[in-house]
Amino acid sequence: MSKSYKVMLNWLGVGIFIVTLFVPLLNYLTPLKSQLSTSENRSLTQWPSNALAFSNFRQFIQEIGSYFDDHLLLRDELITLHNAVKYLLLGTSPNERVILGDENWLFLSEEVHQQKPLREKHIEEIRKALSNRASWYHKKNITYLFVAVPDKATLYSEHLPSKHQKTSFSRPHQLVSELPVTLSNIILTLEPSLKLAKTTNRLYYLSDSHWNYAGSHIGYTQILKKLQKKHPQLQPYGHSFFNLVQSNGNNLDLAKMLQLGDWITESSFFPPKDYSFCTDRKIPLGDYAPTDPHGRRPFALECPSQKLRGIIFGDSFSLHLLPYLKEHFGRLTFVFGRPSFEAMTRVVQHEAPDIVIEERVGRYLHRPWE
Repeated sequence: MSKSYKVMLNWLGVGIFIVTLFVPLLNYLTPLKSQLSTSENRSLTQWPSNALAFSNFRQFIQEIGSYFDDHLLLRDELITLHNAVKYLLLGTSPNERVILGDENWLFLSEEVHQQKPLREKHIEEIRKALSNRASWYHKKNITYLFVAVPDKATLYSEHLPSKHQKTSFSRPHQLVSELPVTLSNIILTLEPSLKLAKTTNRLYYLSDSHWNYAGSHIGYTQILKKLQKKHPQLQPYGHSFFNLVQSNGNNLDLAKMLQLGDWITESSFFPPKDYSFCTDRKIPLGDYAPTDPHGRRPFALECPSQKLRGIIFGDSFSLHLLPYLKEHFGRLTFVFGRPSFEAMTRVVQHEAPDIVIEERVGRYLHRPWE
């Protein structure tokens, strides 16, 4: 090898090294950069205001550091690759909030760690709250139903790692067994029906913390059967009416928490389509209806061919009930989260419903009721 050729290779190496150092900096100079991390599903840190440099110089420097961390070239791609190696090759979770089960099952660690009995004070708080609700709605001649949905880790505990199977516990079952029988007419726990039906179909997503639309169809059917005692016209429709079939989907919540939303695909029951004569247009409500802590606004769905009016106060599990329940109500209002009873009564006064459904998943049963 000639001396000149060696010199050229040395300079080539130096050039590659310099490019490696400085090309990532080009990302900071690009005017049209994404302001959202697709791998982490969050907004990226923005360049701090110059005024902060004078008011709090230490924080100004910290935010500059966070800005450079967030805007590193190929940052999302590198994070996704790192997590893919841990999940697909090493079989470990890259996020402590997600627990890996067998046969591709993913679980939310929050619900797994909360599979403990409700304390006596929580049972008494729930008893008092439900008794007050039942009395108030009865005086208004409104049908009230409280629906308890089991967590994924409760219904499919057999797919948890063995160390977590020992701690699996059903709060909805405990609630029904410990509350007085006088409240049984306003309480519906869906765990028995879902346990029976899960031998036929998978009712929860593998890579999401929620039930799929086969699971929520079971819930919808049981809710209407419970309400039929006072509203016999509420006859549930079967799978064929809703064109409910399995299809492939991705970007489900637990997969996104692993920052592998595009990588993890599953076959499951997704939202039914092209079945309804009722509108899917969400009608925003006025200031009388509260926005939940995450900024999610309440809305109403209308179906002119129906006469009943209803309200659902529920968490994200209720969203999977709406495509089914809306077929039976002239106006069905949905309010996110767990508003206070005072806030609920304001909505009821404005909406004048015939039926009010309050839904909670097991892990939220201990949260404040008033």
